[in-house]
Amino acid sequence: MFIDLLLVREYLPEHIPGTPINVFGLFIIVCWEVLFHVVFRRILKQHDYISVLYLTVFACLIVLFSEILFQTYRQLAFDETYTDQDRIRIFLIAVIGMPLFAAALAFPVAVDIKYKKRWLTTMLYAVLGASCYFAMPYVLSFIRGE
Repeated sequence: MFIDLLLVREYLPEHIPGTPINVFGLFIIVCWEVLFHVVFRRILKQHDYISVLYLTVFACLIVLFSEILFQTYRQLAFDETYTDQDRIRIFLIAVIGMPLFAAALAFPVAVDIKYKKRWLTTMLYAVLGASCYFAMPYVLSFIRGE
């Protein structure tokens, strides 16, 4: 996340031209997917009896701790235009929301690496994509406080 804050935002546009896709969000998702693949493969190579639920919870903890560090740094970087209430809301939404989203991304990765069934992983990603598509307007209105 620090790489994104220091490098990606400096040299890349905020959105992919012609689309509403945020480059920061896409960068985080790609980093998480790569991280989950590497970590889950290592864990399962040493301990093949570990469950998918354990791997998913482990991914949530990784994201939770990194998000707490990043949000703490980010809070210190905010200027005076943010009120204390805004700062707390931003901190809590990120620290609670990101690990939940990471769990949704980590579960298909854990199933893929544990069971090696591509059709099941593809189906899980399709369900995840459809649920994000239909739920995103409600989530965004909740985050904005509408």
